[in-house]
Parts: sequence; C-alpha cells; structure tokens
Amino acid sequence: MNDTTFKALVADDSAVYRKLVQRTLSTELSSIFYATTGEEAVRIFDMEHPSMVITDWVMPDLTGIEL
Repeated sequence: MNDTTFKALVADDSAVYRKLVQRTLSTELSSIFYATTGEEAVRIFDMEHPSMVITDWVMPDLTGIEL
C-alpha cells in the first residue's frame, strides 16, 4: 500500500451491515478498516487517518455523530 491508496473506516456493531458495506466497496482501489464499537473506530482512525468514515448512527458506546 502506498500513501495515495484510499482508506475507509466502517464502524458498525452489526456484522450484516459491515458485510454489506464490504461487498459494496472495492478493495482493489482502497484499504478498508472495520470497527465494531465507537472506541475501536477512534483507535483505528488515530492510527490510519482514513479519507472516509462510514458509521452506524447508534452503537453501544458512541453514536455515529459522537464518533
């Protein structure tokens, strides 16, 4: 992976919705990171600095807006 690779972070506590997003996004052109909680998403965000975040509105620890 190089610095120009598009990075996306998907934060959702539902395995079904994470899978739907995974099938929609092209992994050939991007790196996709997945989080099951808001706190996990914050850690991944701090490490990877994704270009885009797709988040669930309601998660057990943080809402999508708080994230």
